[in-house]
Amino acid sequence: MKTKIQQRVEQLIQELPSYAESLDSEALKTTLVQKSEELKSSLEQSVKELQSQMGPYTEELKQRVDQRLQHFQNTVTPMADQVQVEMAQRALMVKQVVAPYAEDLREKLDPYAKDLQAQLTSLNQSFVKAKASFINRNSESILNIRVQVIL
Repeated sequence: MKTKIQQRVEQLIQELPSYAESLDSEALKTTLVQKSEELKSSLEQSVKELQSQMGPYTEELKQRVDQRLQHFQNTVTPMADQVQVEMAQRALMVKQVVAPYAEDLREKLDPYAKDLQAQLTSLNQSFVKAKASFINRNSESILNIRVQVIL
């Protein structure tokens, strides 16, 4: 088919100089349009032939791909299920092994957490008192600065 198309294009190329020599642009245009329509028609016919020739092959290819996909799914699904079960079992096993240590660690760290919480609470209260004391001592100065800024 490719050679057929190439032969037709070469034929058109060979015929073109004879039309170009006439220098009649309208005739040349008409001829070019006619020849391009013939080429288009020829190409469309070739495409239809190719599609009809390839039809059985594409159907066979589709069936093969579907079969291989089905085989892959049938093979992988049980393996995926097995991996999921094993992961759940191992996660449970890790949880059972770590649980005693986690509880022990929680018991050891709890007093430190409570002490830290108490220190942070005390620090916050000191900060609030210091802020209030600063504002009380400097409220007159702050008001004077605000008045000066406004004026």
